[in-house]
Formats: sequence, structure tokens, C-alpha cells
Amino acid sequence: MYNLFMESKDYINLTFRRDQGIEQMPGETEGQLHERLRPRVTNSFVTVSEPTRIETPSWYTFDASVILSDIPNAVVISTSTCKHELPLRLFVGRREAGWMKKLSEDPEKFEYRLDSLGRELTPEERNAIYDKM
Repeated sequence: MYNLFMESKDYINLTFRRDQGIEQMPGETEGQLHERLRPRVTNSFVTVSEPTRIETPSWYTFDASVILSDIPNAVVISTSTCKHELPLRLFVGRREAGWMKKLSEDPEKFEYRLDSLGRELTPEERNAIYDKM
């Protein structure tokens, strides 16, 4: 039987826990919240440059290849279940077969494996991803 999670690469291992919270202020609309958080969220992007294993309670991913059309299989992994829950990190890399795995019956344990994106994101790409997520 083939194991998609065989250790054929050396991974950087990152683990996150749930300690985020929605940052919406009283009376603030969703649009106002989105724009107020834009600088903080777009600065939270991390471009994967070497094989990385991320363990997080978040299931929130985004198919970044819709924005990064030159990079097939580009994906964003969020360490939060909402882009408006801070603090968060948004890892952008390439996914391969078996890139996501639920670690247990606990709905809050996932493992993601990403490879190098191959380049940095532009500010325009960061903003476009933030708006589409």
C-alpha cells in the first residue's frame, strides 16, 4: 500500500493552536471590518520556500491558483477559520497529492504539507487573494 505521507522530504514543522478571535467592532459592517483589517491580513502572508508541514485547528484553505494562474496547484492555508479572526498566518505554497490530512476524529486537528511556491507574492496578488478568500 502506498502511503501519501511517507517521509521522502525534510519538512519544516509548524504547529498552531486556536487562539484567534473576530476583530469586529460594535456597529462595524463586514465591509468596514474587511478594509480595516486589510493591512494586517495582507502582511500575514508567508510564502513557502521549502517543504513545510503545518498542523492547525483550521480547515480554511483557498485555491490560490485562481489568482496565481502561473502556478498550478497553488493554495493558501489559513491558521484561522476566518480571515477576520486574528492573529493568523496565511501560508501560500504548492500542494501535491495527499497534501491535507485530518489528524484525528477531533474536528480541530489538520495537517497540511506544502512545497515551495517558487516565487514571492506581489502586493496586488496578496490583496486579490484577501478579497477572494
